[in-house]
Amino acid sequence: ARHRKQNRGKMNARNARRKAIKLQATPKWANQFFISEIYDLAAMRTRLSAGGIAKWEVDHIVPLQHSLVRGLHVENNLRVIPAGLNRKKKNNYWPNMP
Repeated sequence: ARHRKQNRGKMNARNARRKAIKLQATPKWANQFFISEIYDLAAMRTRLSAGGIAKWEVDHIVPLQHSLVRGLHVENNLRVIPAGLNRKKKNNYWPNMP
């Protein structure tokens, strides 16, 4: 939290870049209702500390950014997982990875 506060410019730039990538990876046919529901589920699980886990996040199964693949920001490529697993995974792994 202190790092974010001391580096607001860097954090804002990072968040803006991430948002732009997500927008570019969202096709017109993506179901925004289901995408919103997935994010709502992550927020609800975090509020309830579901399964004894304090923080839940939405994960892109196939990452949006990688040198070998570009995933899409669509409901079929999203899942709710514990934040620790999502941070550990980063964008280095996806199913059937070569």
